[in-house]
Order: sequence, then C-alpha cells, then structure tokens
Amino acid sequence: MASNTNTNTTTLYDLVIPTYTSGLQTLSHILTTASTHSSNLNLPTARLVPDQLPLTFQIHNATKHVHLSVSRLTGDAAGVANPPSYDATEDSFAQLLARVDRALEALKSVDKGRAGGFEGAETEIAWKNETHKISVRQAILEHNVPNFYFHLVTAYSILRAQGVPLGKADYLAAFLHL
Repeated sequence: MASNTNTNTTTLYDLVIPTYTSGLQTLSHILTTASTHSSNLNLPTARLVPDQLPLTFQIHNATKHVHLSVSRLTGDAAGVANPPSYDATEDSFAQLLARVDRALEALKSVDKGRAGGFEGAETEIAWKNETHKISVRQAILEHNVPNFYFHLVTAYSILRAQGVPLGKADYLAAFLHL
C-alpha cells in the first residue's frame, strides 16, 4: 500500500531566498549597465509615465520587500509584529547599487535552520489604506514576492524605455542557473 505521507520538504526559505538573490543580482546588473549609459544623466529620476514613481522608488521598494521578508522569515520581532521601515534616501547609481548589496547581504545572513519556524505567525500588511493581519507565509508569498517582482520589472522597464541597452537576457540571466 502506498503511503499518503507528503515527502515534499521545500521550505519557505527554499522558495524565496534563492528567488530574491537572483532578482537582486538582476537588479545589480541592470543598474550597473545603466550607470555606464551616459546618454541620460537623469536616469534615477526617470519614469515610464508621469504619474508613476521614479526609478529610485522602484529600487527602494524592491529592496524593502526583501528586507521585510527576511525580518518575517527569521521571526524578527519587529518584522513579524510590526514590520520595520527602511529609509529611502539613495539617489545615485552608486548609492542604489550599495542598497542592493545590503539586501543581498541580508539574504546571506539568513540561517536556513532558523527560518521557517515563523510561517504561521501573524504579521501585518498595509493595503489600500488598511492594515490586514495575515500569516507570515501569506505576507511573503502573496505580498512581498509579487511586490518585489513588480518593482524589479518596473525598474527594468524604466531603464529600457530610457534607451539603456538591455534585453530579455539581461533580466533572465541571474534566474537561469545553467
């Protein structure tokens, strides 16, 4: 008789830490490419459309969602009960790249053995001027990860629209572990 026991051992750590790492490597790559593109010195303030926030905002928020996920995943009291705020003052390519590097370092600091024991803990997210209490697992998978991708793709799109020589391979390369 076959066992119905679920042998899937994929953890939340396994789902998000490598994904964020690849995404941040992509972000670093596209920012580095943009920093060498001298045709537009105002790239950090560039937008796709007038009512959208600029490239700097996209970088600030992509990295913010990584840090929030790390706080929630590791059970940081502030991250679970009341997610910390992150200053968003970087406005040059060097500063933005340093911010991405700090987010990568935060990912490297996560102890896989410690991560995951907090998936069912309650945390809060802000959505449409309301605060919602949901599990850490939901917050990371249904709020932080989609927001991270949104801001990553938007940053890529802003740079591409401004003439930075980027293509699909620049976006996907870090995700493909070939």
